[in-house]
Amino acid sequence: FPYTTLFRSGGKLIIQALEHGLFEIKEDNRAVMIQNTSVFKGKIVSGICTLPGKYKADLLISTNSHGIFSYRDGKVYKWKADLESYFAEIQINKLMVSQSGLLILGSIRDGVLIFDHNGQMLYHVNSSNGLLNNTILSMFEDKEENIWLGMDKGIGIVKMKDKILLYHDHSGILGTVYTTAEMDSILYIGTNQGLYYFDQREKFRPDKSTTFKLLKGTQGQVWQLKNLGSDLLCGHNEGTFIISKKNASKISDVTGGWY
Repeated sequence: FPYTTLFRSGGKLIIQALEHGLFEIKEDNRAVMIQNTSVFKGKIVSGICTLPGKYKADLLISTNSHGIFSYRDGKVYKWKADLESYFAEIQINKLMVSQSGLLILGSIRDGVLIFDHNGQMLYHVNSSNGLLNNTILSMFEDKEENIWLGMDKGIGIVKMKDKILLYHDHSGILGTVYTTAEMDSILYIGTNQGLYYFDQREKFRPDKSTTFKLLKGTQGQVWQLKNLGSDLLCGHNEGTFIISKKNASKISDVTGGWY
């Protein structure tokens, strides 16, 4: 029977027969169908890998247009079912596990997604924050744990060991940054257009926008943020504010506060 792709995972050679399902190539070169994988009949499998961490006995199987599945104890399950429609929309094209046990997905329409061994998304890298192109055609990890990306336009690299994360405001919405502060796991940025915040406790979701939001009532020039331990003061062109999580309360009308 004709097959589409050969995958190597966990010491096994696996092929997909588009009209049947998944087969394992045994040592005597026999192709033996993997139990209950007929669910992949008619679906284009784009990647197979062994899951990291405590799930390392399981297989993760990505498809081009039908989401991602896990294979455990002879049964097929949907992986991250809440993201099934998103995975189908962006078309998962490549799949790999890094040396440090991170799961890396390369897509046709939305760049690279990186998950930890528990399935929590850590990073989403695409054309809005650094890549030249959103179409990932190949991925390779070098000995320094850098992830190299072959794209539809150019070559990219994700330096996984870098301790500094860069935020690119390509849209220009934030304006010019004057001051920053962090309190209670919330990162604040004061700009010439207002006070913006990002709650670092919020879980990343690739199908949701994870960007800085304007703190209501703080439109205008922010000059300085001062962390006083229990309070966060904001020196603003309209006066001085006390910032409490995602709320701003004005305590002085004297304009242009500096500390």
